[in-house]
Amino acid sequence: MKKYFILTLVGLGLIFGFSACNSSDSTVSTTGLYSAAVRNFSFESKASVMSNLDSVYFSIDQFNMSIYNADSLPVGADITALVPLVTTDDAAIVEFHVPREGKSDTVYNYIDNPEDSIDFSSQKVRLRVIAADYSTSCVYTVKVNVHNVDPDTMIWSRLERTGLPSLFNAVNEQHTTVSAERYYCLTRQQTNYCIANTTNPGETWEYITPAFGFTPDVNSFSATDSELFILDTEGNLYVSEDHGSTWNPCGQKMTYVYGAYGDKLLGSLLDGGQWYQVTYPASTPVKVSDEFPVQNTSSLISFTFEMSTSPQLMMIGGRLADGSLSNATWGYDGNSWARISQVGLTYGVEGMSFYPYFEFVARAENSLILNKNSVLLAMNGRLADGTLNDTIFISTDMGISWAQADSAFQVTRTFPNRAFAQAIVYNQKMTTETVSAQSMNWLSTEITPTCDGLYQTQAIAPITEWEVPYIYMFGGVDEAGLTYNTLYRGVITRLQFKPLQ
Repeated sequence: MKKYFILTLVGLGLIFGFSACNSSDSTVSTTGLYSAAVRNFSFESKASVMSNLDSVYFSIDQFNMSIYNADSLPVGADITALVPLVTTDDAAIVEFHVPREGKSDTVYNYIDNPEDSIDFSSQKVRLRVIAADYSTSCVYTVKVNVHNVDPDTMIWSRLERTGLPSLFNAVNEQHTTVSAERYYCLTRQQTNYCIANTTNPGETWEYITPAFGFTPDVNSFSATDSELFILDTEGNLYVSEDHGSTWNPCGQKMTYVYGAYGDKLLGSLLDGGQWYQVTYPASTPVKVSDEFPVQNTSSLISFTFEMSTSPQLMMIGGRLADGSLSNATWGYDGNSWARISQVGLTYGVEGMSFYPYFEFVARAENSLILNKNSVLLAMNGRLADGTLNDTIFISTDMGISWAQADSAFQVTRTFPNRAFAQAIVYNQKMTTETVSAQSMNWLSTEITPTCDGLYQTQAIAPITEWEVPYIYMFGGVDEAGLTYNTLYRGVITRLQFKPLQ
């Protein structure tokens, strides 16, 4: 379903005279009884262009003498035959001047023929208004904005300058994790290792060559709020307090690491044929239930409820103790795990990418106004038959139920399917000056906003910077198990646009 919304940018206006209007004595009349101002502008309904076309809001800038829709019409909207609706102060003359290449303008007399269809595709249509007493005239430029791209489509593109943040050109394994304020990417090339770290995954990374002194299990690489952890290939747990330069044994074993809750590391342990839920620092092991995943889950994501007193963790999918795959979401409240989902994924998946994001949904009372809602998205991963999952799933109720996301979220062939890739959402700060540069650095095709913004704010001061929630997708493996040396960045197109106020 296509989704649109309306903006409420207030036009600047004066009651009688305007700097761009002409009076008979070359001065602006501020005392006359009549004005050449346009008070309202809209279009008649036309379902073939879009639903609720007659409700699209047009701003009237009385200083710059322009009329425009801040919220662009949908991609492909045909604006070559629209019937305008113009409100003035009982003007004597209202006429549209439509330019024609190599010919004189076509002039439409709006007062005599208000039902005429007009071609607004040139973006240079002029609206001429003469006051009822002929003392003042105004000429407006009318611009009907149409999106160049679908603003609700998820755009994924690879960072073309480099692959994964690493010292290596070829990568055999990778795993990325997040601490409280820093991002870490561990890569392996043969028997060599590199740990890259940054506070902003979209900018510069620093590189460390770790002194492991053992053979690490790269996929177990994890971070608490203050330390890094990793298992060796025998299941022994190690810790680093210096961003991964040096490592020390913890004196504890785990078979699989789920992730961290604050300064507590959560994992599973296979001991004597029985699987247990374990933590570090150590607590009493808890036998896992038959439906609890013991390995190959998604990374953990953190969230809070209004009624909760502490953060909650969530993961999805994974492999059960009997070897089958889970389709459920599980949550951890700081003390114990509980199944959250009542309606799981369509099928079991391991190694999924799991992250919180947003969708825009039309309000029931007005399909042009969109609500920005928080959702959970799950994508990628490997199925029971060894093939890769090619569907993105969405939950609008914090993991209780799952469904296939609509087509705007689904990936294209430019983003190959993968498993065991880590997805991290980071709010990248954007400014008016850097938005184009940011797009050029990351996207193979630059996304140029067709208007200044796509959702209303309540700000008073002018907006000079805003945040864009980019999804950073690190690595992953193909169907043969080969690691992708790529870092992708995804975003819903409309979220790149500067908010209006």
